[in-house]
Amino acid sequence: CELEILLAPSDALAKARVLGLGKAYIGLANAAGAIYTNPAGLAEVTGWQFSSMSGKFLDEYSYLSASGLYPTPFGTIGIGFAGTSIGGAWATTVEADSDPDDPIYTIDTSQPQMGNTNNAIVLSYGNQAANIPYIMKAPFADRIALGANLKLFKASLSGDSIVNGDASGTELDLGFKFSPPQKWLKLGVAAQNILPSAMGGKLKYTSGHEESYPSVIETGVALSLLGKENSILKLGEHELRLMADFDYRPTLSSYPVVWHIGAEWKPLSIIALRAGIDQDTAGDGAGNLGVVSDATYGVGLFFGGFAFDYAYHTFGGAPNIDNHFFSLSYAFQPPITASIKEPILVISPADKLITFESNVPVSGIVADTRIRTLLVKGVPLKFDLKGNFLTTAELKIGKNAL
Repeated sequence: CELEILLAPSDALAKARVLGLGKAYIGLANAAGAIYTNPAGLAEVTGWQFSSMSGKFLDEYSYLSASGLYPTPFGTIGIGFAGTSIGGAWATTVEADSDPDDPIYTIDTSQPQMGNTNNAIVLSYGNQAANIPYIMKAPFADRIALGANLKLFKASLSGDSIVNGDASGTELDLGFKFSPPQKWLKLGVAAQNILPSAMGGKLKYTSGHEESYPSVIETGVALSLLGKENSILKLGEHELRLMADFDYRPTLSSYPVVWHIGAEWKPLSIIALRAGIDQDTAGDGAGNLGVVSDATYGVGLFFGGFAFDYAYHTFGGAPNIDNHFFSLSYAFQPPITASIKEPILVISPADKLITFESNVPVSGIVADTRIRTLLVKGVPLKFDLKGNFLTTAELKIGKNAL
């Protein structure tokens, strides 16, 4: 009995930071790695970012990814590329006069070498629910972030007389993040590959053969134990985060639930040390699936907006093969302008206004470019690229405060 699971390159190519955390990132998801894990995390990005990663899996598969994020007043948009490739595999043939019950296979040099590529373009969007029409007034909208990925796949098989080996397909991811009143806690859920096959959620080869990417429901929690703010405890400059995710595949009844656990410690602002446990499944040779736990380690170095991340990932099935992954990222942060005394300037109404009207127009300017969400009397309000906003506030008899 054999079980073959098609893995999307965008699902496998987490950033080096994410790999160093044992892929426990669904609840945290606060940087470019959110594109490949939980797109709702894009809503927390405050400046444009770019990140790339390269590495080799089992010294054979080459990994390469690149992604960019850009926040706008209408939400954060992102685009990513993720690709895997392998080449140089020789076709084999059965040696003449060998025992049919115990055949001997030899390399067939008369055939071209085989190769495989599997690439994905990911288009991402994330925003706070409080900024999205129709749901902006929903309960807890100011604590909820939503996101989505549209994934476009392109794959190919070549060599050994393979014909019609090109394939293309699409898939869809949805992301959700919730910020409880406890600011040291973050919760997240991501549903990957949820597009039905009838709506194009599949990989179709030119030969007519079709394959589907299995759906995955990932749930995660991130806890800030140490930090300068929004943490349980404070200890100088130290920052310590703990993360845990679990994955469930609803369309694969025989596929067990797997866990991802990670920790990130920043003793200084310029360095981060990471460790984690990344669980996956493996067959026992008799058609049964079991869970294996691989250790992961990582380090991050930061200078200005630049970040260099390294991850080492062990694989129980290949203990003697090194697996190294490297990421280089840049995150632009809007400068903090000390001269901004009033981050939000109210032009009208004037302070201490006396009026007999039941409502009054409210206008002003968001002067601090770091501000992403504006609420007037608890109601979310949009503002344009220059920070201008305009609305109407209902008044009651007596004193009113805006």
